[in-house]
Amino acid sequence: MGRPKISIILPTYNRGYIIGRTIRSVLDQTFKDFELIIIDDGSTDNTKNIVEIYKEKDNRIRYIRHKRNLGANAARNTGIKKSRGEYIAFIDSDTIWKPQKLEIQIKIADNTKENFVIYSRTIRKYTKKTVIVPEDVNQGKKEGQLLDKILVLNFIDMSSILVKKNMIKNSGLFDEKLPRLQDWDILIRLAEKYNFVYIPQTLVISYVLSDSISVDYCKLLKAEMHLLKKYYPLFKQDKRAIAQRYYEIVLSSLKCKRMIQTNHLRGFIKYLPHLDRSLVRSAFILKEILHNRATIKNSEIREDPLF
Repeated sequence: MGRPKISIILPTYNRGYIIGRTIRSVLDQTFKDFELIIIDDGSTDNTKNIVEIYKEKDNRIRYIRHKRNLGANAARNTGIKKSRGEYIAFIDSDTIWKPQKLEIQIKIADNTKENFVIYSRTIRKYTKKTVIVPEDVNQGKKEGQLLDKILVLNFIDMSSILVKKNMIKNSGLFDEKLPRLQDWDILIRLAEKYNFVYIPQTLVISYVLSDSISVDYCKLLKAEMHLLKKYYPLFKQDKRAIAQRYYEIVLSSLKCKRMIQTNHLRGFIKYLPHLDRSLVRSAFILKEILHNRATIKNSEIREDPLF
């Protein structure tokens, strides 16, 4: 088998009941020059049996199994290391692609000599609502240099992107210490080095399932605190970004029912005036709630609340 143009990386864990739909959406792509690398992160259900059914019919599928559960970041990193394609795309096991997804993206990639992160509109289907990304969360700039926008909020679905493999290598692999927000982390690093191209078509549909890690606020809090430390110099350059980070940490602390660290509370109060207007009302409500839990004098609010 020759070297494929695109390597598609699909991490999965105990998703045998749904992964077939995802695999079919990849195999139905109008662009055919790809390999699909499925990394089974130690599943204990029938995932392997389901994958083998498709693998027997299509030799573009490669199946790699971790002996134990290492997490989605480690699974993606395994896929990147084993990939042979010039380009890399990611898809999650609760996601499907429209048939033209890869064809549209590779045409854009082939028509430019620059290194771009190419992404598209995504529909996220929750139990009680549907969200269109990026439109529902980012009304502003969606192309070009996006670091300042991404530092405030991640509005790009990882299952929608196409990048050259060497861009991932230059930016660094997924951070295996992160229990959440791994997509945002790697997009920050990509945005530090590369520009973005946006396709205003819905090419990805994501189904947010009840067993998704996205509903675990304690893991979310841990990830937010980790990223605040990791990128603090970047966040602090933009008061909107640092205000958003402290707001999210305080909110996650409340939802996780954890004690809010004093330094995070200081940061929340210090940068509250710079918070996005759409969040100010809820932020002031949070401030009132917190007032009953801790009192911080203005003299105690230091220049660098993180430390």
